[in-house]
Amino acid sequence: MSEDVDGGWPTGAGDPVLLSSGDRVTIRPLRRRDGPGLVAMVDGLSAESRYRRFHTGLPHLTHAMVDYLTAIDHHDHEAMVAITPGSAELIGVARFVRDKQRVDAAELAVVVADAWQRRGVATALLTALAQRAAELGISEFTADVQTTNGPTFGLIDQFDKDAEIAWDGSTANAHVHNLAWRPAAEPTGRSVLRRFAAIASPGEGAAGEPGVGRATSA
Repeated sequence: MSEDVDGGWPTGAGDPVLLSSGDRVTIRPLRRRDGPGLVAMVDGLSAESRYRRFHTGLPHLTHAMVDYLTAIDHHDHEAMVAITPGSAELIGVARFVRDKQRVDAAELAVVVADAWQRRGVATALLTALAQRAAELGISEFTADVQTTNGPTFGLIDQFDKDAEIAWDGSTANAHVHNLAWRPAAEPTGRSVLRRFAAIASPGEGAAGEPGVGRATSA
């Protein structure tokens, strides 16, 4: 694998990953020059996917947001991207931002292009991000999730069945203690939603892709 240094961190060419769908993608750390690809991906998101990621109807990433999302130090702010083999098309991003008060905790966010949703991209990205987080001493994560986003609750359940969920109106804050992937028999989030059936029902959010928001809002 050839090395490509970005901000002092060797990013390399990336690792090929076989998704659960049978598709192949490349997973690698985000680079500063991924800005245009990130903008193109966000511009192509449906309104629902955009809202799930940014918790707003954001029409377009501003220059300041692009700078924040790409000028990362790969230590307190890390991001992994998924790209299609043989091209520079960015189809997914997962990132964490370390908590300033707790060095072993971070805020998590992930988004996947609509055309690549429900193929296992989010799982591949979070698995790679979890490995990087472990190297940096991060073992706990928080993430904001729309309460109707069943697929994301299913994803959380497969990584940490003991995740703590705090509800606040239309948003839930998930506290994940372990990002170790475990294949599950219920991939749609039913087991998590059943635990909180009074607030979210198994039928809600049955379509779509995990879209975890915030990671300090951008």
